[in-house]
Amino acid sequence: MNPNKLSNNDLRWIHQNLGRVLEGYEAYIGNGIELRAEGPFVLTPEKPNTARTIVTVWQDDEKLAKMFAILFKHGDGTGDANTYKPGQLIVPYYLQFENKPERIFPRKKDCEEEIFLPFFSVIGGKTYDNIVSLEELTVDSVENPKTIVRAKTLGSSVKEYENMICGADIKKQQPYHLRTTGYKNGARFGDPHAIYQRDDLESIQVAGFISLEKENPLIRIFREIPAQPYKKCYV
Repeated sequence: MNPNKLSNNDLRWIHQNLGRVLEGYEAYIGNGIELRAEGPFVLTPEKPNTARTIVTVWQDDEKLAKMFAILFKHGDGTGDANTYKPGQLIVPYYLQFENKPERIFPRKKDCEEEIFLPFFSVIGGKTYDNIVSLEELTVDSVENPKTIVRAKTLGSSVKEYENMICGADIKKQQPYHLRTTGYKNGARFGDPHAIYQRDDLESIQVAGFISLEKENPLIRIFREIPAQPYKKCYV
């Protein structure tokens, strides 16, 4: 499977695996939550990431939220040029791209909380459930931003992930979640940010993002499930 040239058959196969992995996340979240993949993965050449689909979140026949399941390949990001324009921020050399440079520009988050679900990676035609290695990028100072910085790693460390790409065995991972935006001890975190797959990690990674408003019952549900701690980023 070539991440740079995904066929319709590739996308169908990835979508089938998403459906399988969603069952594990339904059990993990509990509370009668149902996750429904609403359609196939669609290539998104107009965006700085490769493909996506929508997963709706239900409880007792009530739709609680919409989740974006995003398919990343090496160099993909979720940034845009709405919060910061080209030239406003210093971009480190390892985050510079000629095509769609805004892919790594942090975005302001309007939600109360954002939940991140690490669905799976595809390496050499094999899936690795609940294993990803993505980076959350932000700015050095929200009040006086000057440069884009790496904030944290979402999932496995780069070293662990590189070893997996090279064929090393990796410990199986159970479903988990992270809060990529929210409040801790009254302080806002993860705002602004962009999610990025390092350009040197040649794999496909699929992850889910749920933006939640203040009164959404999913906030309480996820807060009652211990979130996995973040890992530091290293250049």
